[in-house]
Amino acid sequence: MIFLLALACAPEAPAPFDPTVFERPGPYPVGVVERVVDDTARGVSFPLLIWYPAADAYDADFPVADLYSDPAESAKVQAAISAAPEGCPGDRSVAVQNAPSAEGPFPFVVASPCTGCGRLGLLDVAELLASHGWVVASPEPPDDGLIDTLDGTSADLTDALAEARGLDLAAARDLVIAESPAPLRPGVYAAMGHSLGAVAAGHLTMNDPGVRAAVFFAAPPENPLLPVVDMALITQPSLFFVAVEDNSITELGNELMRTQHAEATPPSWLVEVDDAGHWSPSNVNGVTEGFMPGCGDDERQTNGQPFTYMDPALGRQTAAATALAFLQATVLEDARGQEYLALGRPTELVTTEAR
Repeated sequence: MIFLLALACAPEAPAPFDPTVFERPGPYPVGVVERVVDDTARGVSFPLLIWYPAADAYDADFPVADLYSDPAESAKVQAAISAAPEGCPGDRSVAVQNAPSAEGPFPFVVASPCTGCGRLGLLDVAELLASHGWVVASPEPPDDGLIDTLDGTSADLTDALAEARGLDLAAARDLVIAESPAPLRPGVYAAMGHSLGAVAAGHLTMNDPGVRAAVFFAAPPENPLLPVVDMALITQPSLFFVAVEDNSITELGNELMRTQHAEATPPSWLVEVDDAGHWSPSNVNGVTEGFMPGCGDDERQTNGQPFTYMDPALGRQTAAATALAFLQATVLEDARGQEYLALGRPTELVTTEAR
């Protein structure tokens, strides 16, 4: 009888860690709202898309072109996506515009997209984060959005543009703090960027000690060609996401990312993704000829051999899940995030290193 009672009272074994929790949508439906940032000090204004956890359950599935309220711009984006190789761009959104917010409070992250990518640049990343309880704000940079790319009017890639992108993030941060569509955790925010956006995220992180952590996709934040960031001044946790077959920043750029990880103030994570190209983290993958690295077949920058880029949807999921796990681990002290990063998923493509 005593033995049976002991069995009945024994605590249940903890459930094994399920890494897919970071790869699938979280408990919240996703809302999105557009604001306009007026940076009077610089005399510029630009649209800002804000994704957030929504209150009501939605079964939403929209063309991403619907995120452009101007009908002509929406049609132009849709035409470009339709003309792209099938399966390369992320062409659907689950975010409901102007949806009521969940209660919160929530942490938030400001996200700077790749050059000429605009509001679609990190869409899948933003939506996954929002579904897990983050507010994500991404500027449509003046003269450097997707419409500018499609019109052939994008701004030149200069250090002045890189610095302006960092200031765009700072202005976006201020607007979100003042006018978030969802209640925020006071002072709990992070920075994230892809390509030139990684430099912008580095610029904000370097200049704002309130940034809790920073994610750098497919570009070194400290760049000798765009000298606006000094990694020695960044003391917050960092994640460097290296697209191994990134023939846009080339192996030199990837080596800079590895070096900056090795010299960063701990904790720092290096995540290397085999068969990933420069636009693998982005929803604009394949939308233009310039955005093709990450879509279809190419030659390896590492050895010149032919190969096929990783599945574009998997590339976006990998970027989103990696960013979510890192931010959960470093900003919210969620041990599962660190456990996920240590696994390196998908295991056949990803290797990780922490210091």
